[in-house]
Amino acid sequence: MQRLSVFIDMSNILSAAKLKNFKIDFSKLKDYILRGRSAVRMIAYLVQLDKKANLDPFVYALRNLDYEVRIKFAQKMHDGRIKADWDIAIVVDIMAATQKLDTICLVTGDGDFISLVNYLKGQGIKVEGYAVKGPGVSRDLRLSCDEFFDITQAQSSL
Repeated sequence: MQRLSVFIDMSNILSAAKLKNFKIDFSKLKDYILRGRSAVRMIAYLVQLDKKANLDPFVYALRNLDYEVRIKFAQKMHDGRIKADWDIAIVVDIMAATQKLDTICLVTGDGDFISLVNYLKGQGIKVEGYAVKGPGVSRDLRLSCDEFFDITQAQSSL
């Protein structure tokens, strides 16, 4: 039985989906990624830009679909930029899980994960990439993964 976990860079895929005017159905996404397999864990990393925003309904819906949800508040930098990055935490969580997994399903188009993907493959772990296809998806990330899937294609085929 294949041991796999799903790690979702929510800010990346939600931003890409918004640019394409595409709504992600997280139930269908789960079914597409798992394809009859079972997951050890499915973690969604969310960024909350506005502390007053109520994410509860969205978080509740994700948790009902068996996603673990982690939330980080965005920080406003002195120069006005907003910093809200889960990349390091995602990498740490994946590295901590590698001894227990055969397959990592990484849901992002962010090229910052290329080194991680190459490391995992060197350890004999299969890496499946999932993203909203478009100009924001790193070509090198796509090529680094063992398989790469376009979420928009998956949603329309379910």
